[in-house]
Amino acid sequence: MAAALGALKLVGENAKMNVILIASPDEEVGGELGVGYLVNHVGIKCDEAVVLDASPEFVSIGASGVVSGWIKVKGVQGHAGYPHKAVNPIYGMVHLIEGLEGFSNLRATRLSKIDSPPNSPIKKVWGRFTITMVRSGVKSNVIPAEAEACFDMRTLPDENPIHAVEELKVYFTSLIKNLGLNAEIYGINIGSGYYTEPSCDFVLRFRRTVSKIYGREIPIAAELGGNDGKFFANKGIPVVSFGCIGPDTNFHGVDEFVHLKYIALVRDVLLEYISTYP
Repeated sequence: MAAALGALKLVGENAKMNVILIASPDEEVGGELGVGYLVNHVGIKCDEAVVLDASPEFVSIGASGVVSGWIKVKGVQGHAGYPHKAVNPIYGMVHLIEGLEGFSNLRATRLSKIDSPPNSPIKKVWGRFTITMVRSGVKSNVIPAEAEACFDMRTLPDENPIHAVEELKVYFTSLIKNLGLNAEIYGINIGSGYYTEPSCDFVLRFRRTVSKIYGREIPIAAELGGNDGKFFANKGIPVVSFGCIGPDTNFHGVDEFVHLKYIALVRDVLLEYISTYP
């Protein structure tokens, strides 16, 4: 926001294009009531979109899809002093999570045609599956009836997320059968990824602007995370992302922050782009 407002203040009446600034707070919970609502229901239209939710190290031409959901293992509740009369679902969940590491490895073999961000361990954007939360039990002396785990699966920008979900279900069904578990997947939410062709004129123009500000050529890649660009892309609007999320800023970690130099950099890029078009 600071970078965008700074650029708009400096450009004043000299912008070479009409600019709409959208400030949306709900990207982390899917974006349907923010940018999604504005694009799909209000009907905001544009020729191109720049999403300021990305790294300053490259021009992002896409983002990963996000699939989240829950896994439930069912047991038999009982007294902790009488474990022989109960079935502890926590042990089953431990074995299930261990088995799902194999699915994580399988997803890592699914590769996009688009490059990963600089310094990534794999050159092309790859599939990822992660267990992010585990919960069970209500009291120390009660063996719980159920154990639950939440998962986050990142699909490729150029992949149909439905296919990834089906792959998960097939793997999961086979795994729980082999482990002898009573388990299910539920609460699946699917957010698609997207990408803009690197040869798109908009991508080329924006990349030239970023490279000019940097004084060197900046690479093109796709985000390992997701962002609200999907709503524009679903309407056929070309999208790039560029922002202040530096590689050392602890994003989604303790003491998340941004560098002032990156705020200034994004401001200068936006100022140059909107004041020199075409």
